[in-house]
Amino acid sequence: MLRLSHFIDGQYVEPSAGSEFLPIYEPATGKIYGEFPNATALDVDNAVAAARRAFPAWASKTAAERSALLYRVADILESRIPEFAAAESKDQGKTLAFASRVRDRTRH
Repeated sequence: MLRLSHFIDGQYVEPSAGSEFLPIYEPATGKIYGEFPNATALDVDNAVAAARRAFPAWASKTAAERSALLYRVADILESRIPEFAAAESKDQGKTLAFASRVRDRTRH
């Protein structure tokens, strides 16, 4: 069964003590196929602290550098469309064709 975790400070981390995991249901079958952590205040505080630590490096980049990095992220995501579409289809009940649609990046 799929078990998700938090992604904080560049790494996957287990939720803090006392967190519970919530079920993920597949709409087509009504069956549980995974679970995700229900973040506690401590989990959120850890994520906010990591974001604050990362901000100075991000803010020091030029607009062109930030743009290039975001386009790189988009390229990586687009290279994995079949994987993401399958996950979205299972999670939301969307057709694979609809979940696979990619918006034109040149449109705002």
